Amino acid sequence: VRNASAEDIENSFQAFVPHFSVLTALLLALISVGVLIYFIHHIPESLNVGNMAAQVGRRLCHGIDGLFPDRDPHRDESGITQPDWDAREKRSHHTQIRSARSGYIQALDVARLVELGEAYSALLRVQYRPGDFVAPDGVIIDIWSDQEIDARKKKALSACFAVGNQRTAHQNVLFLADQLVEIIGRAMSPGVNDPFTAMTCLSWLKVGLLHFIDKDLASVKPDPSERVRIYSVTFERFSSVIFSQTLPYICGDRNVVLHAITILIELISYTENADHRAVLREHLEKLAAASEAKIHKDAGGADIEQRVKQAMTMIETENGYERHRQSQNWFGGRS
Repeated sequence: VRNASAEDIENSFQAFVPHFSVLTALLLALISVGVLIYFIHHIPESLNVGNMAAQVGRRLCHGIDGLFPDRDPHRDESGITQPDWDAREKRSHHTQIRSARSGYIQALDVARLVELGEAYSALLRVQYRPGDFVAPDGVIIDIWSDQEIDARKKKALSACFAVGNQRTAHQNVLFLADQLVEIIGRAMSPGVNDPFTAMTCLSWLKVGLLHFIDKDLASVKPDPSERVRIYSVTFERFSSVIFSQTLPYICGDRNVVLHAITILIELISYTENADHRAVLREHLEKLAAASEAKIHKDAGGADIEQRVKQAMTMIETENGYERHRQSQNWFGGRS
């Protein structure tokens, strides 16, 4: 705001008011108040453990979709010939590449490994996946080649690995599953004792395992010529991270055990793979045995025993899951 000039102050008292600037300042002030309100609301929402579990669960599903292809029921493997690695290894010179530092494998440049394997006419077997911890002087690649792998070539192969001090979610779905398991462990600690948070995390782990079941793990090959071998995560390994690691935390709580049994039954009924069903049934039996040892019958052990009997009946009876799910006693979505 500028006052009138000194020459005409006696004749006029008009002043110049910057209306546009004042209006802009008021609008910015209102926006700042709105952002402050959003910030105050966003902080407790972002710290809510349910929202955190949902965010990790969705990232887990997204990571599985990015690493593993969908199962193709029409894929015919009858005409696919697999290279004879044993014969190649016997005809080739064997050498190893060792890690120069310790830490977690954070990333692996698979495309570059395939390119170098072709260029060197070598077989490469990667010993560590992203997420694994490698010690100094640990063997990270076994190489079989007809020509000598000199220091320059070894350096190029070593550059395909990124090693850091912490695990990351990049190329590592087990890390995201471990995060949900960690939340379960903290929730079921004596100082917290929050079974409902543990049940929420188990539900998101179930969603991740359902995504994993639908993937075609047999077709995960970085190199069609089979010069590079990287062993992918198996169903047994992934399910073990979920159920075996959580078993010590959840086996002493009636509510969480019942929820875990329901999840296992739904997973067994979902998959048609006999090996998958056997692995999940083994986890169910271990959970039943551990809960029986921890929970007295009068404190919920009888409910767990009855639920396990129902579960076994559903597994062993043809179409038992569908018949039980349509009855009034179904303990899944209406539990």
